[in-house]
Amino acid sequence: MHQYLDQILTLGVKHPKIYQSFVEVMHMTKPAHTLFYPEYILRVLGQWIVSQEAQEVAVEDQPIPKLLSESRRSR
Repeated sequence: MHQYLDQILTLGVKHPKIYQSFVEVMHMTKPAHTLFYPEYILRVLGQWIVSQEAQEVAVEDQPIPKLLSESRRSR
């Protein structure tokens, strides 16, 4: 749940409608299920997929650390 709300807040920076809905839910002027509209869920999922792909690319670009045993052999 916390990760979902983090994604909602991140999306709220670029999407004023999502931010407005978040503020209204926090001020209890709208029900909590407002943050689970299909449009919002799809945006959160899309953002999550993009962030996962970015993490995979970042991991692939990292050099593989040498194992401790390999470094001892070379001495």
